[in-house]
Amino acid sequence: MNIVDFNNINLSESFFLFKKVGISSEAYKILTDKINLKIFYVDNVSSKLANIVKQSILSLGGDAAVNRDVAIYKESNHPIVIFGTIKQIKLLIEKLKLQPFKAKNLASGLEKFINQENSKIYSPKMVGILNITEDSFFDGGKYKTLKNIESRINFMLENGIKYIDIGAISSRPHSLQNLSEKDEIDRLLPAIDIIKKLDKHNEINISIDTFRSNVADICLSQGANIINDIYGTNFDKEMPKILKKHNAKIIIMHMKGTPFNMQESPVYENVILEILDFFEKKINFLVNFGIKKENIILDPGIGFGKNLNHNLEILKNINVFKIFNLPIFIGHSRKSFIGEILNKEVNFRLSGTMALSMYLFMKKVDFIRVHDIKEHIDLLKIFKSLSSETIL
Repeated sequence: MNIVDFNNINLSESFFLFKKVGISSEAYKILTDKINLKIFYVDNVSSKLANIVKQSILSLGGDAAVNRDVAIYKESNHPIVIFGTIKQIKLLIEKLKLQPFKAKNLASGLEKFINQENSKIYSPKMVGILNITEDSFFDGGKYKTLKNIESRINFMLENGIKYIDIGAISSRPHSLQNLSEKDEIDRLLPAIDIIKKLDKHNEINISIDTFRSNVADICLSQGANIINDIYGTNFDKEMPKILKKHNAKIIIMHMKGTPFNMQESPVYENVILEILDFFEKKINFLVNFGIKKENIILDPGIGFGKNLNHNLEILKNINVFKIFNLPIFIGHSRKSFIGEILNKEVNFRLSGTMALSMYLFMKKVDFIRVHDIKEHIDLLKIFKSLSSETIL
């Protein structure tokens, strides 16, 4: 008697596994709902409803994690986590439809997720990097002339890039970021003009890597539509006003310290919880200020005030940041922690970058910011060809 562990296989693989046993295709369709575990995080649930959910899902063989106030029947609102197979969740939905305390609303929300499950197609957005800087850690000084800038933009467009992130100030470790506001604007505007000229179908999203509100204001007025702020709007208090004025998207990045000192022995009690707390407070602040929640993108800040172990911890737990139901943005391309793992200088970190990119695809990260465009487009094509759940 041999035992083989087949945990974490996909539905296509499980189909052939069950066929090996000899079951019919009709029986397989029934079994798939029983082997596919789902976990749902639901916020702002009353204690009364949480009790109903807990008891209902337990009776079906699943479970729910609830706040201790629920157990002592203290009336308050808390998040809950529901987990069970698709079959159990479907049965829970039917039970909740008959219950009070907004249970019908929860049932409707869960039903929407379950019904969309098979129709969801994950397609990560590749963000091409254009550093118009003199001292960026990898390509500093490479795009100083308009000819080189246009060539880089053309290359990205020819390879199907729809998002371009332009930065005029290096944020590499120990950088002083002492470029004047005027010089930053003078570097950025010609690049925006070139993109607008080459973008015949008006389909390119232009992200500006800046932490200055005046720079953001001018660039957004000239055609940019995303601001990538490494300080998460903490540097310039006028930034939220500018974002609201232009209805722009904002990439909120977590950074401990400043680029000059961020890598000087960064310390966290718990790096994941600290970033989650930062995001929660920042989202609440921006939404209360009048920024649309759907305009917010979250970047945990790989390499920004984090050592190797911090970066690995973030990547291992990347799905946790989906708790806010907002897009996740990761910039890992050729960074020093890859060099630490591989013991390689920046020019030899492409393979490590690609390995991490594939991992991020598998984790369904929304935005991936990269230097090496062609290689990543090829990687994405291979990933998409392998990620279909179609059963032959």
